[in-house]
Amino acid sequence: MWLALLLACTSPLDTGDARDSDTEEPDPEPVAEPTFADIAEALDEVCRGCHTSAFPHGEMVLHTSGYANLVNRPSTQVPSLSRIEPGSLDDSYLWHKLQASHRSVGGQGESMPPVGRIWPDWHNQTLLNWIEQGAPL
Repeated sequence: MWLALLLACTSPLDTGDARDSDTEEPDPEPVAEPTFADIAEALDEVCRGCHTSAFPHGEMVLHTSGYANLVNRPSTQVPSLSRIEPGSLDDSYLWHKLQASHRSVGGQGESMPPVGRIWPDWHNQTLLNWIEQGAPL
């Protein structure tokens, strides 16, 4: 009897809560031909928690900054690099901050995002695609 009850509770026809640690959704694919809207969405999702206050980290306010505040604008920490240099990962300081290579180009502080926040691989690939394709609006 107990075996029948146990089997009934674990039946594949069970319509209970389907959430299960074994059924995690895979990460979305990176955007192959991203626009600034795709990048803004990723930055908003991951970065706005620290870059929206009256005293934003790194003098970067990402939720209102828009394209003109990121692209072809000198970095605060390394003015010889742009925050985003269209077509060049090496000359894009934001890329270095996200890759933890910022100190190798004269930057300071910690890499981004800080501990406790995740910049997913698919965001990383989308950003790479966007910069390499000339950072289109």
